[in-house]
Amino acid sequence: MAYKALYRVWRPQKFSDVFGQEHVVHTLQNACRENRIAHAYLLSGPRGTGKTTVAKLLAKVVNCATWPTDEPCNECEACVGITNGNIVDVIEIDAASNRGIEEIRNIREQVKYAPTQVRKKVYIIDEVHMLTTEAFNALLKTLEEPPPHVLFILATTEPHKLPMTIISRCQRFDFHRIRQEEMVKRMRQICKEEEIKITPAALSFVAKVAAGGMRDALSLLDQASSIHQKEVDLDQILEITGAIPSLTISEMAEAALRGDAKLLLERIDQLMNEGKDAEQLLKDTLQYYRDMMIYNMAPGLEEIKERVEQDSKFPEVARQYQTTSLHRIIEGLNSILYSMKWTQHPQILLEMAYLKIVDQESGINVSEDTTSAIAELTSRLEALEKRIDQMTQQVVNPKERTLSVVREAKKQATKVHQHTAGGDLRSISLIQHFLQRYQPEQTEEMIQQWDRVLLAIKERRVQAHAWLMNSEIVALTDQEILLAFKNEIHRVTTETKHKDLIEETINEVLGIPYQIRTVMKEEWDRAKENHVPSSTDEAIHTKEAKQEASSSPLLQQIIKMVGNDVIQTKP
Repeated sequence: MAYKALYRVWRPQKFSDVFGQEHVVHTLQNACRENRIAHAYLLSGPRGTGKTTVAKLLAKVVNCATWPTDEPCNECEACVGITNGNIVDVIEIDAASNRGIEEIRNIREQVKYAPTQVRKKVYIIDEVHMLTTEAFNALLKTLEEPPPHVLFILATTEPHKLPMTIISRCQRFDFHRIRQEEMVKRMRQICKEEEIKITPAALSFVAKVAAGGMRDALSLLDQASSIHQKEVDLDQILEITGAIPSLTISEMAEAALRGDAKLLLERIDQLMNEGKDAEQLLKDTLQYYRDMMIYNMAPGLEEIKERVEQDSKFPEVARQYQTTSLHRIIEGLNSILYSMKWTQHPQILLEMAYLKIVDQESGINVSEDTTSAIAELTSRLEALEKRIDQMTQQVVNPKERTLSVVREAKKQATKVHQHTAGGDLRSISLIQHFLQRYQPEQTEEMIQQWDRVLLAIKERRVQAHAWLMNSEIVALTDQEILLAFKNEIHRVTTETKHKDLIEETINEVLGIPYQIRTVMKEEWDRAKENHVPSSTDEAIHTKEAKQEASSSPLLQQIIKMVGNDVIQTKP
Protein backbone atom coordinates (compact mmCIF):
# COMPACT_ATOMS: atom_id res chain seq x y z
CA MET A 1 0.00 0.00 0.00
CA ALA A 2 1.33 3.45 -0.96
CA TYR A 3 2.46 5.71 1.85
CA LYS A 4 0.12 8.56 2.74
CA ALA A 5 1.23 11.80 4.38
CA LEU A 6 0.21 12.32 8.00
CA TYR A 7 -2.05 15.27 7.25
CA ARG A 8 -4.01 13.09 4.78
CA VAL A 9 -4.20 10.11 7.15
CA TRP A 10 -5.40 12.29 10.02
CA ARG A 11 -7.76 14.53 8.07
CA PRO A 12 -11.01 14.75 10.11
CA GLN A 13 -13.79 12.49 8.85
CA LYS A 14 -16.45 13.94 11.17
CA PHE A 15 -17.33 17.43 12.33
CA SER A 16 -16.50 16.37 15.89
CA ASP A 17 -12.90 15.66 14.79
CA VAL A 18 -12.39 19.25 13.62
CA PHE A 19 -10.70 21.25 16.36
CA GLY A 20 -9.87 24.91 16.71
CA GLN A 21 -12.86 26.00 14.57
CA GLU A 22 -15.75 25.36 16.93
CA HIS A 23 -17.61 28.53 15.85
CA VAL A 24 -17.80 27.23 12.26
CA VAL A 25 -18.54 23.59 13.07
CA HIS A 26 -21.30 24.36 15.58
CA THR A 27 -23.16 26.66 13.13
CA LEU A 28 -22.95 24.20 10.24
CA GLN A 29 -24.09 21.28 12.37
CA ASN A 30 -27.17 23.21 13.49
CA ALA A 31 -27.97 24.11 9.87
CA CYS A 32 -27.61 20.47 8.79
CA ARG A 33 -29.67 19.15 11.68
CA GLU A 34 -32.53 21.54 10.85
CA ASN A 35 -32.21 21.05 7.06
CA ARG A 36 -31.42 24.74 6.49
CA ILE A 37 -28.52 24.45 4.07
CA ALA A 38 -27.73 27.60 2.08
CA HIS A 39 -27.03 27.49 -1.66
CA ALA A 40 -23.48 28.93 -1.33
CA TYR A 41 -20.83 29.14 1.39
CA LEU A 42 -17.58 31.12 1.55
CA LEU A 43 -14.85 29.66 3.78
CA SER A 44 -11.94 32.05 4.36
CA GLY A 45 -8.86 31.95 6.57
CA PRO A 46 -5.13 31.10 6.74
CA ARG A 47 -3.78 28.03 4.99
CA GLY A 48 -3.94 24.69 6.75
CA THR A 49 -6.75 25.63 9.13
CA GLY A 50 -9.41 23.21 7.79
CA LYS A 51 -11.31 25.01 5.02
CA THR A 52 -11.17 22.20 2.44
CA THR A 53 -11.75 19.58 5.14
CA VAL A 54 -14.94 21.29 6.32
CA ALA A 55 -16.08 21.69 2.70
CA LYS A 56 -15.76 17.93 2.11
CA LEU A 57 -17.49 17.13 5.41
CA LEU A 58 -20.39 19.37 4.41
CA ALA A 59 -20.56 17.62 1.02
CA LYS A 60 -20.72 14.25 2.82
CA VAL A 61 -23.39 15.35 5.30
CA VAL A 62 -25.79 16.75 2.67
CA ASN A 63 -25.47 13.52 0.65
CA CYS A 64 -25.41 11.07 3.56
CA ALA A 65 -28.01 8.29 3.64
CA THR A 66 -28.97 9.36 7.18
CA TRP A 67 -29.89 12.92 6.10
CA PRO A 68 -30.94 15.16 7.83
CA THR A 69 -28.07 14.72 10.26
CA ASP A 70 -25.28 16.77 11.82
CA GLU A 71 -22.58 14.12 11.21
CA PRO A 72 -21.75 11.91 8.21
CA CYS A 73 -22.12 8.20 8.90
CA ASN A 74 -18.96 7.38 6.86
CA GLU A 75 -20.50 3.99 6.04
CA CYS A 76 -23.02 4.65 3.27
CA GLU A 77 -22.04 4.60 -0.40
CA ALA A 78 -22.08 8.40 -0.69
CA CYS A 79 -19.85 9.02 2.37
CA VAL A 80 -17.31 6.37 1.38
CA GLY A 81 -17.31 7.55 -2.25
CA ILE A 82 -16.72 11.20 -1.31
CA THR A 83 -13.96 10.21 1.12
CA ASN A 84 -12.21 8.24 -1.62
CA GLY A 85 -12.89 10.88 -4.30
CA ASN A 86 -15.00 8.55 -6.44
CA ILE A 87 -18.23 10.57 -6.61
CA VAL A 88 -18.39 12.53 -9.89
CA ASP A 89 -21.07 14.84 -8.54
CA VAL A 90 -18.70 16.32 -5.94
CA ILE A 91 -16.35 18.44 -8.04
CA GLU A 92 -13.21 20.07 -6.64
CA ILE A 93 -11.83 22.93 -8.74
CA ASP A 94 -8.51 24.68 -8.21
CA ALA A 95 -9.16 28.27 -9.25
CA ALA A 96 -5.43 28.97 -9.41
CA SER A 97 -5.14 26.79 -12.54
CA ASN A 98 -8.75 27.05 -13.77
CA ARG A 99 -9.32 30.77 -13.49
CA GLY A 100 -10.66 31.78 -16.87
CA ILE A 101 -14.14 32.52 -18.15
CA GLU A 102 -14.30 29.30 -20.19
CA GLU A 103 -14.03 27.12 -17.06
CA ILE A 104 -16.85 29.06 -15.37
CA ARG A 105 -19.02 28.82 -18.50
CA ASN A 106 -18.50 25.07 -18.36
CA ILE A 107 -19.74 25.05 -14.76
CA ARG A 108 -22.82 27.06 -15.78
CA GLU A 109 -23.63 24.45 -18.44
CA GLN A 110 -23.12 21.50 -16.08
CA VAL A 111 -25.22 22.78 -13.15
CA LYS A 112 -28.38 22.34 -15.23
CA TYR A 113 -28.09 18.58 -15.02
CA ALA A 114 -29.20 16.66 -11.94
CA PRO A 115 -26.64 14.60 -9.98
CA THR A 116 -26.35 10.94 -10.97
CA GLN A 117 -24.94 9.31 -7.81
CA VAL A 118 -25.94 11.48 -4.85
CA ARG A 119 -28.62 13.86 -3.67
CA LYS A 120 -26.78 17.16 -4.27
CA LYS A 121 -24.15 18.19 -6.78
CA VAL A 122 -21.40 20.04 -4.84
CA TYR A 123 -18.84 22.41 -6.38
CA ILE A 124 -15.82 23.11 -4.13
CA ILE A 125 -13.82 25.98 -5.66
CA ASP A 126 -10.49 26.36 -3.85
CA GLU A 127 -8.46 29.62 -3.93
CA VAL A 128 -11.46 31.29 -5.53
CA HIS A 129 -9.79 34.75 -5.31
CA MET A 130 -7.60 33.70 -8.28
CA LEU A 131 -10.51 33.86 -10.74
CA THR A 132 -10.40 36.64 -13.32
CA THR A 133 -12.87 39.54 -13.28
CA GLU A 134 -14.66 38.10 -16.30
CA ALA A 135 -14.92 34.70 -14.60
CA PHE A 136 -16.44 36.29 -11.47
CA ASN A 137 -18.99 38.10 -13.61
CA ALA A 138 -19.90 34.85 -15.35
CA LEU A 139 -20.36 33.12 -11.99
CA LEU A 140 -22.57 35.79 -10.41
CA LYS A 141 -26.03 34.76 -11.67
CA THR A 142 -25.44 31.05 -11.18
CA LEU A 143 -24.08 31.64 -7.68
CA GLU A 144 -27.07 33.78 -6.71
CA GLU A 145 -29.80 31.40 -7.95
CA PRO A 146 -28.38 27.91 -8.56
CA PRO A 147 -30.71 24.95 -9.17
CA PRO A 148 -31.97 23.34 -5.94
CA HIS A 149 -29.79 20.27 -6.47
CA VAL A 150 -26.50 22.33 -6.50
CA LEU A 151 -24.37 23.55 -3.60
CA PHE A 152 -21.40 25.91 -4.05
CA ILE A 153 -18.58 26.00 -1.45
CA LEU A 154 -15.90 28.62 -2.11
CA ALA A 155 -12.60 28.61 -0.18
CA THR A 156 -9.93 31.33 -0.10
CA THR A 157 -6.96 32.55 1.92
CA GLU A 158 -7.44 36.14 0.68
CA PRO A 159 -11.11 37.13 0.95
CA HIS A 160 -10.31 40.83 0.46
CA LYS A 161 -9.57 40.09 -3.20
CA LEU A 162 -13.11 38.85 -3.84
CA PRO A 163 -15.71 41.25 -5.32
CA MET A 164 -18.40 42.25 -2.85
CA THR A 165 -20.98 40.97 -5.32
CA ILE A 166 -19.61 37.44 -4.77
CA ILE A 167 -19.29 37.75 -0.99
CA SER A 168 -22.86 39.06 -0.63
CA ARG A 169 -24.25 35.95 -2.33
CA CYS A 170 -22.64 33.53 0.16
CA GLN A 171 -22.78 32.67 3.83
CA ARG A 172 -19.29 33.53 5.03
CA PHE A 173 -17.31 31.65 7.70
CA ASP A 174 -13.92 32.93 8.83
CA PHE A 175 -11.46 30.29 10.02
CA HIS A 176 -8.99 31.23 12.75
CA ARG A 177 -5.40 30.23 13.30
CA ILE A 178 -5.29 27.23 15.63
CA ARG A 179 -3.85 27.96 19.05
CA GLN A 180 -0.44 26.53 19.79
CA GLU A 181 -1.51 24.53 22.85
CA GLU A 182 -4.35 22.91 20.87
CA MET A 183 -1.94 21.94 18.11
CA VAL A 184 0.51 20.44 20.61
CA LYS A 185 -2.30 18.45 22.20
CA ARG A 186 -3.44 17.13 18.81
CA MET A 187 0.09 16.26 17.65
CA ARG A 188 0.83 14.49 20.93
CA GLN A 189 -2.19 12.26 20.28
CA ILE A 190 -1.06 11.59 16.68
CA CYS A 191 2.50 10.80 17.79
CA LYS A 192 1.16 8.30 20.28
CA GLU A 193 -0.94 6.57 17.63
CA GLU A 194 1.84 6.64 15.00
CA GLU A 195 4.54 5.65 17.55
CA ILE A 196 6.61 8.76 16.83
CA LYS A 197 8.95 9.65 19.69
CA ILE A 198 9.58 13.38 20.00
CA THR A 199 10.57 15.63 22.92
CA PRO A 200 8.05 18.16 24.30
CA ALA A 201 10.39 21.05 23.35
CA ALA A 202 10.57 19.84 19.75
CA LEU A 203 6.80 19.37 19.59
CA SER A 204 6.21 22.90 20.89
CA PHE A 205 8.64 24.31 18.36
CA VAL A 206 6.87 22.48 15.51
CA ALA A 207 3.59 24.09 16.59
CA LYS A 208 5.26 27.48 16.80
CA VAL A 209 6.79 27.24 13.32
CA ALA A 210 3.43 26.16 11.84
CA ALA A 211 1.96 29.52 12.97
CA GLY A 212 -1.58 28.23 13.44
CA GLY A 213 -1.73 25.92 10.40
CA MET A 214 -2.34 22.28 11.34
CA ARG A 215 -1.42 20.97 7.90
CA ASP A 216 2.00 22.64 8.08
CA ALA A 217 2.54 21.23 11.56
CA LEU A 218 1.71 17.68 10.50
CA SER A 219 3.90 17.97 7.38
CA LEU A 220 6.84 19.01 9.54
CA LEU A 221 6.06 16.26 12.04
CA ASP A 222 5.95 13.78 9.15
CA GLN A 223 9.38 14.95 8.02
CA ALA A 224 10.76 14.68 11.55
CA SER A 225 9.43 11.15 11.94
CA SER A 226 11.61 10.03 9.04
CA ILE A 227 14.74 10.80 11.10
CA HIS A 228 15.87 7.37 12.24
CA GLN A 229 16.57 8.19 15.87
CA LYS A 230 15.22 6.89 19.12
CA GLU A 231 13.72 10.30 19.81
CA VAL A 232 13.44 13.48 17.74
CA ASP A 233 14.80 16.46 19.70
CA LEU A 234 14.76 20.23 19.28
CA ASP A 235 18.16 20.40 17.55
CA GLN A 236 16.96 18.10 14.78
CA ILE A 237 13.80 20.17 14.27
CA LEU A 238 15.95 23.33 14.11
CA GLU A 239 18.13 21.67 11.48
CA ILE A 240 15.07 20.70 9.39
CA THR A 241 13.47 24.15 9.53
CA GLY A 242 16.68 26.17 9.27
CA ALA A 243 15.67 28.13 12.38
CA ILE A 244 18.25 29.56 14.79
CA PRO A 245 18.45 28.33 18.42
CA SER A 246 17.15 30.85 20.92
CA LEU A 247 20.39 30.61 22.91
CA THR A 248 22.39 31.77 19.87
CA ILE A 249 20.16 34.83 19.42
CA SER A 250 20.51 35.56 23.16
CA GLU A 251 24.29 35.61 22.79
CA MET A 252 24.02 37.96 19.80
CA ALA A 253 21.61 40.26 21.66
CA GLU A 254 24.03 40.37 24.59
CA ALA A 255 26.94 41.16 22.25
CA ALA A 256 24.92 44.05 20.79
CA LEU A 257 24.53 45.48 24.29
CA ARG A 258 28.30 45.30 24.84
CA GLY A 259 28.92 46.95 21.49
CA ASP A 260 30.86 43.90 20.28
CA ALA A 261 30.32 44.42 16.54
CA LYS A 262 33.21 42.11 15.66
CA LEU A 263 31.62 39.12 17.41
CA LEU A 264 28.25 39.84 15.80
CA LEU A 265 29.64 40.00 12.28
CA GLU A 266 31.68 36.82 12.83
CA ARG A 267 28.63 34.97 14.17
CA ILE A 268 26.43 36.11 11.25
CA ASP A 269 29.11 35.02 8.77
CA GLN A 270 29.38 31.66 10.55
CA LEU A 271 25.61 31.08 10.41
CA MET A 272 25.51 31.98 6.71
CA ASN A 273 28.35 29.53 6.01
CA GLU A 274 26.35 26.84 7.80
CA GLY A 275 23.60 27.35 5.25
CA LYS A 276 21.22 29.40 7.39
CA ASP A 277 18.89 31.82 5.64
CA ALA A 278 19.42 35.54 6.33
CA GLU A 279 15.70 36.30 6.14
CA GLN A 280 14.86 33.45 8.54
CA LEU A 281 17.52 34.69 10.99
CA LEU A 282 16.07 38.19 10.85
CA LYS A 283 12.56 36.79 11.45
CA ASP A 284 13.82 34.80 14.44
CA THR A 285 15.58 37.90 15.78
CA LEU A 286 12.41 39.97 15.39
CA GLN A 287 10.42 37.29 17.23
CA TYR A 288 13.09 37.18 19.96
CA TYR A 289 12.94 40.93 20.61
CA ARG A 290 9.15 40.81 20.52
CA ASP A 291 9.19 38.08 23.19
CA MET A 292 11.68 40.16 25.18
CA MET A 293 9.32 43.15 25.18
CA ILE A 294 6.39 40.98 26.29
CA TYR A 295 8.54 39.38 29.01
CA ASN A 296 9.48 42.81 30.41
CA MET A 297 5.90 44.10 30.33
CA ALA A 298 3.97 40.87 31.14
CA PRO A 299 6.40 38.29 32.55
CA GLY A 300 3.65 35.89 33.62
CA LEU A 301 2.23 35.43 30.14
CA GLU A 302 1.85 31.77 29.19
CA GLU A 303 3.43 31.99 25.73
CA ILE A 304 6.67 33.42 27.18
CA LYS A 305 7.16 30.56 29.64
CA GLU A 306 8.26 28.23 26.84
CA ARG A 307 10.94 30.69 25.70
CA VAL A 308 12.22 31.00 29.27
CA GLU A 309 12.30 27.23 29.74
CA GLN A 310 14.26 26.64 26.51
CA ASP A 311 16.70 29.55 26.89
CA SER A 312 18.25 30.11 30.31
CA LYS A 313 19.95 33.36 29.20
CA PHE A 314 16.74 34.98 27.95
CA PRO A 315 15.53 36.53 31.27
CA GLU A 316 18.98 37.93 32.03
CA VAL A 317 19.34 39.53 28.59
CA ALA A 318 15.75 40.82 28.59
CA ARG A 319 16.26 42.71 31.85
CA GLN A 320 19.16 44.66 30.32
CA TYR A 321 16.99 46.20 27.56
CA GLN A 322 14.71 49.18 28.15
CA THR A 323 11.13 48.97 26.84
CA THR A 324 11.53 52.13 24.74
CA SER A 325 14.67 50.67 23.15
CA LEU A 326 12.82 47.45 22.32
CA HIS A 327 10.10 49.45 20.56
CA ARG A 328 12.70 51.15 18.34
CA ILE A 329 14.54 47.88 17.67
CA ILE A 330 11.36 46.01 16.67
CA GLU A 331 10.28 48.82 14.33
CA GLY A 332 13.75 48.92 12.76
CA LEU A 333 13.94 45.14 12.31
CA ASN A 334 10.48 45.03 10.76
CA SER A 335 11.41 47.77 8.29
CA ILE A 336 14.61 45.96 7.27
CA LEU A 337 12.72 42.66 6.97
CA TYR A 338 10.38 44.30 4.47
CA SER A 339 13.33 45.68 2.48
CA MET A 340 15.01 42.28 2.48
CA LYS A 341 12.31 40.87 0.19
CA TRP A 342 13.59 43.09 -2.64
CA THR A 343 17.35 42.92 -2.22
CA GLN A 344 19.92 40.62 -3.80
CA HIS A 345 22.21 40.96 -0.77
CA PRO A 346 20.20 39.90 2.30
CA GLN A 347 23.31 39.33 4.43
CA ILE A 348 24.24 43.01 4.16
CA LEU A 349 20.82 44.07 5.46
CA LEU A 350 21.07 41.49 8.26
CA GLU A 351 24.46 42.87 9.31
CA MET A 352 23.12 46.42 9.12
CA ALA A 353 20.17 45.46 11.35
CA TYR A 354 22.48 44.22 14.11
CA LEU A 355 24.93 47.12 13.76
CA LYS A 356 22.03 49.55 14.21
CA ILE A 357 21.18 47.81 17.48
CA VAL A 358 24.83 48.20 18.51
CA ASP A 359 24.64 51.95 17.75
CA GLN A 360 21.43 52.33 19.76
CA GLU A 361 22.31 50.22 22.78
CA SER A 362 26.07 50.34 23.32
CA GLY A 363 26.46 54.13 23.26
CA ILE A 364 28.92 56.19 21.23
CA ASN A 365 32.58 56.44 22.18
CA VAL A 366 33.76 59.98 21.40
CA SER A 367 37.30 60.14 20.01
CA GLU A 368 40.19 61.64 22.02
CA ASP A 369 40.50 64.61 19.64
CA THR A 370 36.82 65.40 19.98
CA THR A 371 36.97 65.07 23.78
CA SER A 372 39.97 67.39 23.91
CA ALA A 373 38.23 69.98 21.74
CA ILE A 374 35.13 69.88 23.95
CA ALA A 375 37.25 70.24 27.11
CA GLU A 376 39.13 73.26 25.68
CA LEU A 377 35.91 74.92 24.58
CA THR A 378 34.30 74.32 27.98
CA SER A 379 37.38 75.77 29.74
CA ARG A 380 37.22 78.91 27.62
CA LEU A 381 33.52 79.33 28.36
CA GLU A 382 34.07 78.99 32.09
CA ALA A 383 36.89 81.58 32.02
CA LEU A 384 34.75 83.95 29.97
CA GLU A 385 31.77 83.58 32.33
CA LYS A 386 34.03 84.20 35.31
CA ARG A 387 35.43 87.39 33.76
CA ILE A 388 31.91 88.58 32.88
CA ASP A 389 30.79 88.07 36.49
CA GLN A 390 33.76 90.14 37.69
CA MET A 391 33.07 92.83 35.10
CA THR A 392 29.37 92.97 36.04
CA GLN A 393 30.30 93.72 39.65
CA GLN A 394 32.69 96.55 38.58
CA VAL A 395 30.65 98.12 35.77
CA VAL A 396 27.25 99.61 36.56
CA ASN A 397 25.98 99.62 32.94
CA PRO A 398 27.79 96.89 30.93
CA LYS A 399 27.61 97.09 27.17
CA GLU A 400 24.49 95.20 26.09
CA ARG A 401 25.95 94.46 22.69
CA THR A 402 29.00 92.83 24.24
CA LEU A 403 26.84 90.52 26.32
CA SER A 404 24.88 89.55 23.20
CA VAL A 405 28.12 88.51 21.51
CA VAL A 406 29.07 86.41 24.52
CA ARG A 407 25.63 84.77 24.69
CA GLU A 408 25.75 83.93 20.99
CA ALA A 409 29.23 82.43 21.40
CA LYS A 410 27.98 80.27 24.27
CA LYS A 411 24.94 79.19 22.22
CA GLN A 412 27.07 78.17 19.24
CA ALA A 413 29.49 76.30 21.51
CA THR A 414 26.59 74.34 23.03
CA LYS A 415 25.41 73.40 19.55
CA VAL A 416 28.86 72.09 18.65
CA HIS A 417 29.03 70.10 21.89
CA GLN A 418 25.62 68.52 21.36
CA HIS A 419 26.24 67.65 17.75
CA THR A 420 29.68 66.21 18.40
CA ALA A 421 28.57 64.11 21.37
CA GLY A 422 25.39 62.84 19.74
CA GLY A 423 26.37 62.03 16.17
CA ASP A 424 27.67 58.87 14.60
CA LEU A 425 31.40 58.49 15.28
CA ARG A 426 32.37 57.48 11.75
CA SER A 427 30.27 60.22 10.17
CA ILE A 428 31.53 62.92 12.58
CA SER A 429 35.16 62.11 11.88
CA LEU A 430 34.59 61.97 8.11
CA ILE A 431 32.57 65.18 7.96
CA GLN A 432 35.08 67.09 10.09
CA HIS A 433 37.84 65.87 7.77
CA PHE A 434 36.06 67.27 4.70
CA LEU A 435 34.92 70.51 6.34
CA GLN A 436 38.53 71.31 7.18
CA ARG A 437 39.74 70.64 3.60
CA TYR A 438 36.65 71.63 1.63
CA GLN A 439 37.34 73.20 -1.82
CA PRO A 440 34.11 74.94 -3.00
CA GLU A 441 35.27 75.93 -6.51
CA GLN A 442 36.75 72.53 -7.31
CA THR A 443 33.60 70.89 -5.93
CA GLU A 444 31.43 72.87 -8.34
CA GLU A 445 33.68 71.86 -11.25
CA MET A 446 33.40 68.20 -10.24
CA ILE A 447 29.60 68.45 -10.06
CA GLN A 448 29.59 69.76 -13.66
CA GLN A 449 31.63 66.74 -14.83
CA TRP A 450 29.81 64.13 -12.71
CA ASP A 451 27.28 63.26 -15.44
CA ARG A 452 30.16 61.98 -17.60
CA VAL A 453 31.27 59.72 -14.76
CA LEU A 454 27.72 58.42 -14.15
CA LEU A 455 27.29 57.60 -17.84
CA ALA A 456 30.55 55.62 -17.86
CA ILE A 457 29.53 53.74 -14.69
CA LYS A 458 26.15 52.89 -16.20
CA GLU A 459 27.85 51.35 -19.24
CA ARG A 460 30.04 49.19 -17.02
CA ARG A 461 27.54 48.19 -14.32
CA VAL A 462 23.89 49.25 -14.28
CA GLN A 463 23.39 48.29 -10.60
CA ALA A 464 26.17 50.63 -9.44
CA HIS A 465 24.64 53.47 -11.46
CA ALA A 466 21.21 52.82 -9.91
CA TRP A 467 22.56 53.03 -6.34
CA LEU A 468 24.55 56.22 -7.16
CA MET A 469 21.45 58.03 -8.47
CA ASN A 470 20.38 58.42 -4.83
CA SER A 471 23.50 60.48 -4.04
CA GLU A 472 25.08 63.85 -4.74
CA ILE A 473 28.57 65.35 -4.47
CA VAL A 474 28.79 67.69 -1.46
CA ALA A 475 32.54 68.18 -0.93
CA LEU A 476 35.88 67.64 -2.65
CA THR A 477 39.51 67.59 -1.55
CA ASP A 478 42.68 66.99 -3.56
CA GLN A 479 42.25 63.21 -3.40
CA GLU A 480 38.72 62.47 -2.14
CA ILE A 481 35.09 62.95 -3.16
CA LEU A 482 32.33 62.99 -0.53
CA LEU A 483 28.98 61.58 -1.68
CA ALA A 484 25.87 62.28 0.43
CA PHE A 485 23.03 59.71 0.30
CA LYS A 486 19.37 60.07 1.26
CA ASN A 487 18.93 56.34 1.85
CA GLU A 488 21.09 54.26 4.21
CA ILE A 489 20.70 51.05 2.14
CA HIS A 490 21.98 52.82 -0.97
CA ARG A 491 24.94 54.24 0.96
CA VAL A 492 25.95 50.88 2.48
CA THR A 493 25.61 49.02 -0.84
CA THR A 494 27.68 51.61 -2.70
CA GLU A 495 30.36 51.57 -0.02
CA THR A 496 30.63 47.79 0.19
CA LYS A 497 29.86 46.54 -3.32
CA HIS A 498 30.65 49.20 -5.94
CA LYS A 499 33.35 51.44 -4.45
CA ASP A 500 36.29 49.98 -6.45
CA LEU A 501 34.41 50.15 -9.75
CA ILE A 502 33.38 53.78 -9.17
CA GLU A 503 36.94 54.85 -8.29
CA GLU A 504 38.36 53.09 -11.36
CA THR A 505 35.80 54.79 -13.61
CA ILE A 506 36.53 58.24 -12.14
CA ASN A 507 40.24 57.72 -12.82
CA GLU A 508 39.54 56.65 -16.41
CA VAL A 509 37.15 59.53 -17.18
CA LEU A 510 38.87 62.39 -15.32
CA GLY A 511 42.45 61.12 -15.16
CA ILE A 512 42.63 61.75 -11.39
CA PRO A 513 42.75 58.85 -8.85
CA TYR A 514 40.03 60.12 -6.53
CA GLN A 515 38.78 58.00 -3.62
CA ILE A 516 35.09 58.16 -2.74
CA ARG A 517 33.71 58.54 0.78
CA THR A 518 30.04 58.28 1.76
CA VAL A 519 27.83 59.94 4.37
CA MET A 520 24.12 60.48 4.98
CA LYS A 521 22.77 63.76 3.51
CA GLU A 522 21.01 64.82 6.70
CA GLU A 523 24.19 64.36 8.75
CA TRP A 524 26.20 66.48 6.29
CA ASP A 525 23.59 69.27 6.25
CA ARG A 526 23.40 69.35 10.05
CA ALA A 527 27.18 69.34 10.48
CA LYS A 528 27.73 72.03 7.86
CA GLU A 529 25.10 74.25 9.47
CA ASN A 530 26.74 73.95 12.91
CA HIS A 531 30.33 73.98 11.63
CA VAL A 532 32.79 76.05 13.66
CA PRO A 533 35.99 76.71 11.68
CA SER A 534 38.91 74.61 12.89
CA SER A 535 42.42 75.68 13.79
CA THR A 536 43.47 75.00 10.19
CA ASP A 537 40.99 77.57 8.94
CA GLU A 538 42.13 80.00 11.62
CA ALA A 539 45.75 79.81 10.53
CA ILE A 540 44.75 80.88 7.00
CA HIS A 541 42.86 83.96 8.08
CA THR A 542 44.45 84.99 11.41
CA LYS A 543 46.41 87.87 9.95
CA GLU A 544 43.40 89.40 8.20
CA ALA A 545 41.25 88.89 11.31
CA LYS A 546 43.73 90.70 13.53
CA GLN A 547 43.90 93.60 11.05
CA GLU A 548 40.10 93.79 11.16
CA ALA A 549 40.17 93.78 14.96
CA SER A 550 42.57 96.70 15.04
CA SER A 551 40.15 98.78 12.94
CA SER A 552 36.88 97.65 14.61
CA PRO A 553 35.71 99.86 17.50
CA LEU A 554 33.38 97.12 18.79
CA LEU A 555 36.13 94.46 18.98
CA GLN A 556 38.53 96.95 20.55
CA GLN A 557 35.91 97.73 23.20
CA ILE A 558 35.40 94.00 23.96
CA ILE A 559 39.16 93.42 24.30
CA LYS A 560 39.43 96.41 26.57
CA MET A 561 36.62 95.14 28.81
CA VAL A 562 37.51 91.44 29.15
CA GLY A 563 41.21 91.25 28.26
CA ASN A 564 43.26 89.46 25.59
CA ASP A 565 43.73 86.25 27.57
CA VAL A 566 40.14 84.98 27.02
CA ILE A 567 39.49 86.54 23.59
CA GLN A 568 40.39 84.65 20.44
CA THR A 569 39.93 86.49 17.11
CA LYS A 570 38.43 84.42 14.28
CA PRO A 571 37.36 85.40 10.73
